[in-house]
Amino acid sequence: MRHSLVDYYHNKYHADSISWGELKPEGIHVWIKQLKPTENDRTYTHLIKISLQYDKLVINEKKEIITKDTFTYAVNADLLSLCPESGKSEKELKLIDSYHKVRP
Repeated sequence: MRHSLVDYYHNKYHADSISWGELKPEGIHVWIKQLKPTENDRTYTHLIKISLQYDKLVINEKKEIITKDTFTYAVNADLLSLCPESGKSEKELKLIDSYHKVRP
C-alpha cells in the first residue's frame, strides 16, 4: 500500500520528498468483496478497496495538501499468508485502480 502511494505522489507531483501527516483511524476505510471464480482466471479471490485520508501531506518540504486516496486491489487471499521467500506470493496482490483527490 505504501509503495502505491509513494509511486503515485512521486509521479503526480514530481516529488523529491514526501512527508506524511497523521493518519487518523476515522480516515481509514477498507472494503472487501469476494470474487466469483471464473473459468478463465482463478488467480484472484477478492477485491480490496482501501481509502486513506491525510490531513497533512507535505511535498518537497513546502507544498502542503489535504488528500484522500483510494486504491483497489485484486487479491489472492489463499497466498496472503505465504512469505515472499516461498516463491508463491508473487501473484497475491495486483493494483487495479486508484483515485486521488485533493480536499479543500
